[in-house]
Amino acid sequence: MKQIFKNVVFDEIKNTLEKFTNKSLYQCPNCDCINEWDDTNYNPEESTYTCPKCRHTFDENDLQEVTLLDYITDLFITYKGEKEND
Repeated sequence: MKQIFKNVVFDEIKNTLEKFTNKSLYQCPNCDCINEWDDTNYNPEESTYTCPKCRHTFDENDLQEVTLLDYITDLFITYKGEKEND
């Protein structure tokens, strides 16, 4: 069971890292979730974007760019927290 969980986690990490090649990741200023840009959530007339997770709408300029370092740091903090709870 643990091996299946590890494979799922590593696949998710691999897929997210591949998104950085397109530089299309951002962090929602409302819920802090890291999301990939999706044109269906963007309103060009008002320059607003709606987060696909929390559905909060905000100005396009409020999007927070996510760097690879941000992602790796978040992974480390999550991993460290899980290890401390074991």
